[in-house]
Amino acid sequence: MSNFQDFLSQGYEVIRELGRNREGGRVVYLAQKSGEPSQKVVIKQFQFAKGGGWSDFKPIEREMQVLEGLNHKGIPKYLGMFETDDSYCILQEYKNAKTLAEPRTFDFDQVKQIAISILEILIYLQKRNQPIIHRDIKPENILVDDELNVYLIDFGFARIGGGEIATSSVFGAGTFGFMPPEQIYNKGLSEATDLYGLGATLIALLTGTKSIVMDTLIDEGKINFKHLVPKLSLRFIGWLEKMVEPKLKDRYPNAETALKELLPLYVIRYPSVEISPSSLNFVATRLGEKITQTITITNSTPETILVGEWSVKPHPNDPPHSPDSHAWISFSPKEIKENNSEVKVTVDTSKLIAQGDGGRELLFISNAISDELIKIKVTTAPLPLEVKRLPNTEIVLLASSVVIAILVNYFSKDIAYGLSNVDIVANSLGRTLSWEQLARGIMYIPVVAIIWGIAGLLISASSMSEGNGFIAGAMWGGGMTICYFLVITIAKLIPIFSTFNILKVLAVFTLITFTIFISKGNRFYSAFLTFLAVIFGAGLGLNAVLFTNLSMMVGTILSGCILAFTLIHPYWKFYREISNYRNLEQHLIKP
Repeated sequence: MSNFQDFLSQGYEVIRELGRNREGGRVVYLAQKSGEPSQKVVIKQFQFAKGGGWSDFKPIEREMQVLEGLNHKGIPKYLGMFETDDSYCILQEYKNAKTLAEPRTFDFDQVKQIAISILEILIYLQKRNQPIIHRDIKPENILVDDELNVYLIDFGFARIGGGEIATSSVFGAGTFGFMPPEQIYNKGLSEATDLYGLGATLIALLTGTKSIVMDTLIDEGKINFKHLVPKLSLRFIGWLEKMVEPKLKDRYPNAETALKELLPLYVIRYPSVEISPSSLNFVATRLGEKITQTITITNSTPETILVGEWSVKPHPNDPPHSPDSHAWISFSPKEIKENNSEVKVTVDTSKLIAQGDGGRELLFISNAISDELIKIKVTTAPLPLEVKRLPNTEIVLLASSVVIAILVNYFSKDIAYGLSNVDIVANSLGRTLSWEQLARGIMYIPVVAIIWGIAGLLISASSMSEGNGFIAGAMWGGGMTICYFLVITIAKLIPIFSTFNILKVLAVFTLITFTIFISKGNRFYSAFLTFLAVIFGAGLGLNAVLFTNLSMMVGTILSGCILAFTLIHPYWKFYREISNYRNLEQHLIKP
């Protein structure tokens, strides 16, 4: 059984309740004519309190009086009235539409169209022989259907003509937040009175403010809403501000004037965003440095104000952060509310690992059509570590010394055969060589010294070398050749000495000597490399002539390993120091 009011005796069946005003004793129903389901009507029932008098009936009479003479597509038609035992009921045309108080989304052009439709209704009301002032324009009293047809309802507080209204009537009419001051204080109404209610309704619609809290936007008598609608064009904001001016004389004089001013306006006009430069490159020259660069932001679109905020787009290397803050990138100012501004972007490299290279994206979210992304590149200061780096040119020169040494030994076959078997040298070569042959062989000494000296000079010519490579190479080349002939001479004079043992002692002594030089710093680094290079090259040259000398092959491999270790060791040591340093930077961020 239905709990709705029974209107069967009046010929109507209630379908559902549309609304209720408990304080005013008013209930609105959707009904249909008995036996005719297609004929739907709205029944507005006014229930009187016990002992109620003529004052209870006056709003009903006023609404009937207003509605009877109205004929406009934007106002539901008056169909009649009837009485029940405890109420009066007004019948109106039913419109399948929702009020603006119900949550819905309208785009800005649709809001403008709703404003135009209401203004056209107000123009109709204001141009009657006896102008009508609605006095209660608010979202609950405006219906909008799916086709954007607009209807103005609830004329219970309307005033016809220019007659005075009792103060008690004024206080009962309207809704705070939508009533202009002259209506609240009964200072005389005009055609501009309803414009205030319409302007407030549009502001509520554009800002998403509910009717019951509309008064919270009022500050010192004015509705403060600009900060809530940054995308509206300045001229449309100005139009709205004039609609809701507290002083009657400052508003548009009537709905016709307001409509004329509204029609050419853009409700929304997006600002443009021009950012210069389009990218930033931060390069730190010292550890912990803070680097600041400036971005210029301009908006050249008329009638708009650029409003936006800077943030850093999330990055997997960064710790979690809110849009309001970032671990090592900051903005000054962070928020923009003007069309020409400069923003300082500061990168704090003290929060970043040393010798890092990376980038981030800066995000500018604004009231423009799209957000802007600015890419920045960040390079932090080098590690506070030093390494003996071998330039590419020096590697080429070092390889050249190896080649020269190979060629020298390959073409000096007398020396090659003499060194091929130290036992033969000790047992027979030292005895069989004549003093004339030894003298002729000594002539090789300056040639070999010069050639190996050139190899040392090539290495010392690079930017890293500090010593005299030519002298070092010449001393080594000439010295070792002298030692060779000295060994043969000793073997000739004193056969008891083993050439093999003498060469071993000389090699060990030479290695120890150069090791001592190396321990003193970089001065002898290139000379030591020259020494290793010519030893390795000599071994390759000798093995190119003598394929079966095992001791020579072992010596070549050994000298090559020492050369490789000498070249690699500084880098290995450097990267080990880097690893230790990185362990100390575990709390820092990779750029």
